[in-house]
Formats: sequence, C-alpha cells, structure tokens
Amino acid sequence: MLQIWGESIERRFFTADDIIEKLKRIGGAVTSKVDGYMVGGGAMSLRGDKDTTKDIDMVFGTKESAAAFVSALKRSSFTEERDLPDMYGQLDAFAVMKDDDLFWVDVFCRRVCRKFYLSEGVIGRAEEWRALGKFQLFLCSREDIFLSKSITDRDRDLEDMAALYRRVLDSDAILKECDIQTENSEMIWHLYLAEKIDEMELAQQLRVPWKEELREIGGRILLEKSVPGFIAEGENTVARITSRSDVEEKLVRNVLSDLEERGIVNVNRKTRPYIYHLPDP
Repeated sequence: MLQIWGESIERRFFTADDIIEKLKRIGGAVTSKVDGYMVGGGAMSLRGDKDTTKDIDMVFGTKESAAAFVSALKRSSFTEERDLPDMYGQLDAFAVMKDDDLFWVDVFCRRVCRKFYLSEGVIGRAEEWRALGKFQLFLCSREDIFLSKSITDRDRDLEDMAALYRRVLDSDAILKECDIQTENSEMIWHLYLAEKIDEMELAQQLRVPWKEELREIGGRILLEKSVPGFIAEGENTVARITSRSDVEEKLVRNVLSDLEERGIVNVNRKTRPYIYHLPDP
C-alpha cells in the first residue's frame, strides 16, 4: 500500500520491461499522432537510473493530446480512478488511470502538480525514446526530472534526486530552467530547489556546489518582487530598503537600478538621500 498524504492507495512495483509492455499496448490503441513526455520514476526506470517504479507520469502539450492518450488508455482496459484521497487533488492531473494489474498512469496537461511547466526548454532537452504506433514517447532529461522531483514531499523522491545527481547533471541547464519555471509560476524555483537540495544533501550525504548560486539568483528575484511593495509602504530609500530586506546594500542598489531602467520604479535625485517611488498608475 502506498501512503499519499496520510491516506492509503494500493500500488505495485513495475520494472522497465513491465513499463515497455504496457506502453506497447497503449500505443497500439492510439488512433492519431500524439507526442507524450514522461517524467518521474518511469523515465528513470526506462533509462536504468532506478530498478522499479510504482506509476508513470505523462505530460502533454495540449488538452487534445492528453484526451487522445486517455482515450487510448481506456481502450487498453484502463479505467479512470475517481475515488481518490482529497489531498490527491493537489496533483491537478488531467486524469488518473489504472488497470487490473494496478499499473497507474498519471496524465498531465502542460503542468505537473500545478508547478512544473512543460516549457520549450523541457521539450527541447527531452530524448525521443520510441515510437509506439502513433504514439511518440519522449523521456524528459535527467535535469528536468531532477527539477520535477523537487516539487513533492516524499522521501523516495529525495533518493531519486540523489540518484540523478550522481549521474552528473548540467547545472547550467537547471539554472536556466529555474528562470523559465519562475517566469511561469508564482513561486521562485531557485529558492524552492535550493531548500529541497538542502534536504537531499542531509539525507543522502551529498554536497551540491551550485546550490549557493541558486540561492543568490533566487534572492535577487525575491528582492525585485519585494521592492515595489516596500516602496508603497514608505520604505523608499536605499537605507530603508536594505534594512527591511536584510541584504547587502550593493545588491539593493543594483536591483533599484534595474527596476528603474525597466520603468518599475522612479527616483527623485533632487533629494538626499534619493527617494524612490512608484510610477503613477
């Protein structure tokens, strides 16, 4: 039994060979050309990064593609699981499917668990793995699976992150994708990932040297987002903003300069100290 947010769901373990056999059956039932992207443990198993997985996670670029894949699942003796724990809704899946073998397939459209976005970068890094009838399966890159694993609170996902990290990840790709994910999200991915890496390092006895770069970039983004609100509340000088944000004055000056250049804040240089204010609505 698998525990999800404190409630039990019956699951089994499946090997890469098991997954391939299931995908062949599903692919044979797809009636129109569909591209699908696999993230999570399923993709890791197919690459040999882990031995087994309890489900596969498929993400599609359009609702039409996701619906076509779900229809193929139904033609392959899968049924849609609707009697799920309330907290399972946090996945925000397009559909949750399973067959009589308890092989589960979580289907997502554009975004996984309301957080990880199927960006152009994710699509571009994905490996074209195999055509199964009219279904073309892509495996998301290890870097992007590492990112997607960071959005859960399960201990085994920390283990998976560690396994992926030991494969040697492209940190530049991860940093760049954090930028993109942040632009398409309400969260600052750099800071979120850095915290998850903290947990992974502690649990798996690892050290990730580029973690501090994540924190630096994320801290700057957080400051950029916070400064307009500080100014609106009257914290309108470099000294006041520095004190309020608890960061170095140099960073505050750099951020204010960037925000001024982008027209997000204005400054009155006739006063000493300079007074920053928001543009008229």
